[in-house]
Amino acid sequence: MRSLQKISTAAFLLFAATVSLTQFGQQPSFAQNAVKNTVTKSNAYSLSSPGATLLPLELVATSDKYMPRGIFVTDDNRIFVCLPRHEDSVPYTLTELKNGQLQPYPDLPINQFDQTSNPHGFASIMSTRASNNGLLWVLDSGRVSRLQVPHTAKLVAINLATNNIEKVIPLGDDVILKNTFLKDFCLDESKGKSGFAVIADSSPQGDNAFVVVDLETGKAFRRLHKDPSVMSEPDFVIFAEGQMVRFRISDTNKVDMLAGVSGLALSSDKKTLFYSPMASHSFYSVDFDKLCDAEIKDNEVAATIKVLGSKVGASDSVAINDQGDIFITDVENDAIWKRSPNGGATKVAADERLSWPDRLCLSKDGYLYVTASQIHRSPWYHMNKDLRTRPFQIFRIKLKPTDQSSAKAAVSPQ
Repeated sequence: MRSLQKISTAAFLLFAATVSLTQFGQQPSFAQNAVKNTVTKSNAYSLSSPGATLLPLELVATSDKYMPRGIFVTDDNRIFVCLPRHEDSVPYTLTELKNGQLQPYPDLPINQFDQTSNPHGFASIMSTRASNNGLLWVLDSGRVSRLQVPHTAKLVAINLATNNIEKVIPLGDDVILKNTFLKDFCLDESKGKSGFAVIADSSPQGDNAFVVVDLETGKAFRRLHKDPSVMSEPDFVIFAEGQMVRFRISDTNKVDMLAGVSGLALSSDKKTLFYSPMASHSFYSVDFDKLCDAEIKDNEVAATIKVLGSKVGASDSVAINDQGDIFITDVENDAIWKRSPNGGATKVAADERLSWPDRLCLSKDGYLYVTASQIHRSPWYHMNKDLRTRPFQIFRIKLKPTDQSSAKAAVSPQ
């Protein structure tokens, strides 16, 4: 691959050998320095054998103009793709793949957001998730371009049988901050009367946290706000295609991409939430019951955080199967990895077409779906020059039988 990416991978090989000592009582240096008061140690990654077979990509769909990010596949193989409004020109932000085309879902009018004439429309959909009772839950980040539009962030439930909106949960100013960037979420319908959602606030400005939402009452609260485990690693720099990923306004105005907690994956028994900041090599878990219980103090929740070791590269999404294998995107090396419950890491796929592998989703029939967003090539990072190539591509990978399950991905988002 590209020269600096080779350096990054080689550096990781050395680092992996070092962090493997965690199995003998030592933790990674970041865990020691940044979160030593809130975490307990667990297994680190140990790399698979060099001869591991990579799985091929299958092209599922393309988007001629607009960048795909979130993706979700229902049990009956309906495919939903999110086209967030990172640019004002995006005509619709939630789509369903029909007859090879991404079509606005549930209809065009609800996708035509306007702060004055249609303030209740979809502003910018980052991710979706289906519930067991036939609802498609949709996360509207409320973030258009790089700005959070006031009073637009919400969770929306759409009936998959009728395609009608059944519920809207507005997210208020007590949980949505000026720099909030809601990206990914997971669902647990077993909690409370109608279940809970946990959303990742991946703000690149450092106000990172989880947003916990009671789906029955609509009450929401921020959890683990600015805990080191949800924030970017100090001095961390993301590389993609041999370049630092930085917001570039001009030659003298450049800021590193410091996104916090991004991908979420909920264990099949609903007891453990796995997560990681994007601008970090560290991977964590936390007790999900305590995270969702508003009566428990943050320091008690933080005491359940575990450092699970290092990821191979900066990642934007994770997904988990019934066996506890966690699939992780590697945006620095155009790859996807699998972390087994014992801490071993196996490269699943690597392909230059996976230019910024963004969102993941596991389907019931044994496929791993992934969007290639090329977000690092977007105008934000190149002084308003758009270096992305069209069309954008959406892929799937047929997993080995041992890696398949009926578990729904906890990816998406953002």
